[in-house]
Amino acid sequence: MKVSLNWLREYVDVPQSLGPEELAHQITMSTVEVEGYEDLSKSFANMVVGKITEVKPHPNADALRLAMTDLGDGKPATIVCGGSNLAEGMFVAVAQQGAKVRWHGEGDLVELKPAKIRGIVSEGMICAANEIGLSELFPQKDDAEIVDLTEIAEECSLEPGMPLARALLLDDIVFDIDNKSLTNRPDLWGHYGIAREIAAIFDLELKDACESFELPAKNEKQLSVRIEESHLSKRYIGVSIRGVTATRSPYWLRARLSLMDQRSIDLLVDLTNYVLFSLGQPTHVFDSDKLNGSEIRVRTATAAEKALLLDEEEYELSKEDLVIADSSGVIALAGIMGGGPSSVTAKTTNIVLESANFSPIAVRRTATKHGIRTESSMRFEKGIDPARAREGVDLYLSLLKVIQPGCQIQSVHDCFPEQIEPIVVSVTQEFINARIGENLSTAQSERYLSKLGFEVSTKDGTLEITVPSWRATGDVSIPEDIVEEVARLFGYDNLTFVAPKIELTKSAFNAQHDVRRRIRNFLAQCGGMHEILSYPWVEDSFLEAAGISRDECLALHAGPSPKASLLQPTRIPSLLGAIKLNRSHVEEFSLFE
Repeated sequence: MKVSLNWLREYVDVPQSLGPEELAHQITMSTVEVEGYEDLSKSFANMVVGKITEVKPHPNADALRLAMTDLGDGKPATIVCGGSNLAEGMFVAVAQQGAKVRWHGEGDLVELKPAKIRGIVSEGMICAANEIGLSELFPQKDDAEIVDLTEIAEECSLEPGMPLARALLLDDIVFDIDNKSLTNRPDLWGHYGIAREIAAIFDLELKDACESFELPAKNEKQLSVRIEESHLSKRYIGVSIRGVTATRSPYWLRARLSLMDQRSIDLLVDLTNYVLFSLGQPTHVFDSDKLNGSEIRVRTATAAEKALLLDEEEYELSKEDLVIADSSGVIALAGIMGGGPSSVTAKTTNIVLESANFSPIAVRRTATKHGIRTESSMRFEKGIDPARAREGVDLYLSLLKVIQPGCQIQSVHDCFPEQIEPIVVSVTQEFINARIGENLSTAQSERYLSKLGFEVSTKDGTLEITVPSWRATGDVSIPEDIVEEVARLFGYDNLTFVAPKIELTKSAFNAQHDVRRRIRNFLAQCGGMHEILSYPWVEDSFLEAAGISRDECLALHAGPSPKASLLQPTRIPSLLGAIKLNRSHVEEFSLFE
């Protein structure tokens, strides 16, 4: 999983003095394994924003032009360019001497050096998207098209000479976290969960992911939700929203998603992905005008029912598959992928936002059976906190209202059949100290646990610990789990090393062992024989050759082969087998076992 440092800083003020190497080390030592990190700004070293002030014809080449470019130093630079969309007033990406680019998006990176092109010295290079790794953010219409930054100039406050990485919001550190180390921590499958850990490790203040969004009262006539399989879905929130537009997302949102290798689609869909990577809560949007009826049902599929999904594949379902359905049939494979017919398009004006909680076993089983693995299914498979469904709604709506303030929240149905009782774990400080080997005080343990979101009270010398909902997903439930939480916040590398006590005693004399050793030495050294070690099972033919009945032998439940499924009662059959094997290689030999 990828994690952006700038994204984390929205939730916790990570000090600038805390370098990425130290941050990665501390996260690895206390929480999850950071496999590495990448400083994205290095990819854009010696690249700046330029503004075209004048375009002149090239005196020696019809396909090339001279772009007089403001690079912020007060003197227009002359750059030879063949861009098909080159125009005056245009903001562009300029690679200067020392920058590394990929010519026409192909081959290895090449360091830019001073060059004379058709008799004119070019003071830099105006880049195409595929030459500097920006194809996802700025798709090219043709190979000769250069990056046009004019559309984001106002949003990103572009100025000539601004470092390109900072201008494009890509001056960031991206950490690569090992997914296996996150398996039992579904709360960490989003930036906010990692930020919570950083706040606890470095004793920093954790900000709210977003403000609670005020939702209208439920209106059954406009939208209702029915969970038919409550053991497979603990919660489903449906929000009806009108007056939306599936426009292109603002640049900051597209840039954020690109850090996660997520392609921008449109605003309505991009916001669901932003919520997923922020909170670890998958959400989905349906075009409500394409739904039949006002009721959304969470149910299992019927035999031979089919679903056409967003990947344009049609899947045959079974009674084991959990689906989202309207009155006409399946509109999504729950927790995995939405349906194609109900998907958002450029014509969409009304949507239903889904934020739900599904059984990890049901999602994993269906995803495996149909061979579909998505960012959504990966998170649901780990077991997500049902409370996070509401947080996903709050974040989505708060962002949508800022970007499209004219949209209207029509109705909400939060179907939460069974409220989940909090987990309370009782443990004494003596229990904790005995297992980590340190003499910590009750106050220390309480402070560590409180930083992680646990509620702690002391009663008769016993810590009564209420596990936060985001950790009550099968992660923390017994006293030993509390020991781990205290130990990792204390710091595993701070634990006092105590060498294990080993008592050396005189070995007891074993006469039988001594006799066996002396016989081996005599046969090998004096008799010139070779010792063999055989398996306890043997082929039936050698049992027969030794005159041993099958009835005298114990049979293996699953032998190594049909012909070798019996345990030999003596060493004679295996010695006969060794004799047969060796006779094909040597004429004379002596064996013992």
